[in-house]
Amino acid sequence: MFTLFDPVFKSVLLYVEYRFFYSLASLLPVKFAYKAASIKGMLTGLFIKKTINDCIPSLEQCLGLSPEACKQIAKAQVRMLAREKMDVYLLAKMTRQNVDQYIKIEGLDHYLAAKKTNKPVILYTVHFGRLIMPAIALGLLGYETSPLTAPIHGAKQEQWYLDKKINAMRSIMKGSFVNTDQSMRVLYKILQNGETLIVLVDVSPVPGQACYEASFLGGTARFPKGIVKLAKKMDALLVPYFALEHQGYLSGEFLPAIATEGLQEQEILQLLLEPIEEKISQHPEQWWVWPWLSSFWRREG
Repeated sequence: MFTLFDPVFKSVLLYVEYRFFYSLASLLPVKFAYKAASIKGMLTGLFIKKTINDCIPSLEQCLGLSPEACKQIAKAQVRMLAREKMDVYLLAKMTRQNVDQYIKIEGLDHYLAAKKTNKPVILYTVHFGRLIMPAIALGLLGYETSPLTAPIHGAKQEQWYLDKKINAMRSIMKGSFVNTDQSMRVLYKILQNGETLIVLVDVSPVPGQACYEASFLGGTARFPKGIVKLAKKMDALLVPYFALEHQGYLSGEFLPAIATEGLQEQEILQLLLEPIEEKISQHPEQWWVWPWLSSFWRREG
């Protein structure tokens, strides 16, 4: 008899989730599709208590909240991630004409002003909210972007879903898709060609990888050096953006560009982290990283 955590049983559950649940729910009107995803996320939360409990120490140390408040944040995160998966199945319905029904873009002028300087532009964000949606909106509005993506690994069903996600993104975003295991020279070439690079900066350094240490969320965190060094060498503008869930709608928020000219690498990193800290403190339930924060963060003192 299968148990809940038997690999075969988990594979069957993922098959049903990815091949049937999200596919069928995406046929509903958009509002009800997301409601179905939220309910699915709520039910998932009942069966992943370890994942939820793994969030609590990080939330307690960073935000000073009670264990119960941390648990509620972790559960809200699970529901949000279910809606993030639903986004992937709804991309085929999105067009330039109806994009506002899915996401409202704020601060686009900051990105456009950066592009007008003719300097290289790097859009950056973190694992926050339904993070692919601002880039999708840019693609639908005619602005091509080139994301730096991680190699696709995982169980068969997870790999099927991630392939589906990348292919759907690629069809809309149009730009080059670069893997993190490719040479950094590819990233230089993208920026030299005038393409906009998109990167995630809250990635744990792998063993032996060059990294910085920086004050972050009341502790000290390690961040890979690659993107900051790339931005400094190319004199690139770094434009932060976030996907934020509000009551009843999603927004893509672009912030003013950070100029790197004349700054030291550590100064660039601290400027880069400031808006990230602010958003995480304001909306902790939308940051994906709480379960594995300890892999690159430690409490000061």
